[in-house]
This record gives sequence, C-alpha cells and structure tokens, in this order.
Amino acid sequence: MEYVIDFNLASWHPFFAALPLALGLIMLPALAIWLARGAAFWRKCLLYLLGVNLLGIVLAMATGGTAENLTHAPGLPESLAATHETLALYALIGSAALLLVLGGLSFYFSRRITYERNPADPAAVRIVVGLLLVGLCALVFLTAYGGATMLWGVAVR
Repeated sequence: MEYVIDFNLASWHPFFAALPLALGLIMLPALAIWLARGAAFWRKCLLYLLGVNLLGIVLAMATGGTAENLTHAPGLPESLAATHETLALYALIGSAALLLVLGGLSFYFSRRITYERNPADPAAVRIVVGLLLVGLCALVFLTAYGGATMLWGVAVR
C-alpha cells in the first residue's frame, strides 16, 4: 500500500509526457476538419487543445529531470538525453508560439466585420497554421520517441 501512496515526482513523468502525445493525436483530426470547413468552432477547439498541450509539455519538462536518473537504460549515449531535452524545449517554444498565433487570429477573426452569417476562416491562414501544427505534432512525436528509446533502451519499432 505504501507504493500507492508514495508520491514520487519522477513517476508522474510518463503520464505528463503522454499528454502532449495524446493531444497531438486528437488535434490532427480537428485540424483536418478545420482545414476542410474553416469554421470558427474548430479553430477554437484547436486553440483550447493547444493550451492544454502547452500545459502538458510544461509538466512533462518539470518532471523530466527527476525521471532521468530512474529510467535511463544502461549503455545509451548521454547525447540521447540531451537531444530529448532539446526537442522538448523546442516543442515548448513551438507550442507557446503557435498558441499565441492562433489566439491572435481568433481575436482578430472575432472582431472582424462581415456581412456573412458564419464566415469561414481564410484558406491561406488555415493552411499555414495547419502546416505549423503538423510540424509541432511531429516534433512532439519525435520527442516521445526519444523518451521511449531512453526508457526501454532500444529503438521502438
């Protein structure tokens, strides 16, 4: 029973690290629908998902340092851990930047005056934000792949 109650910050890292990965898998279908329809609802969904994704990345980075000593498989190069940390930092910066961009666009689109009832977001904006979001998801997936390699000691196939 003491293992259930024992609060070890390192044991929370896999949960927090899986959060951005899972949210990336949820954001991609939402992005596809927003790209196809351009509705403000899907843009707002992506905005909220990006906010929770940023929180997950922050929590994963906060608990990652404590998990490094517990789960580092023997024989792995130290550069793998450094690469994993660097990719996580890039994912944090990219997620924060994309959240600011999408938040700014949402603010701008909510204030624009149109004569249409439910105007679609401009296609060029959707494509640029979509490409950035796919790149962010790829960066998160690559970061998770490096973490899984460190955890299990072999490349995941």
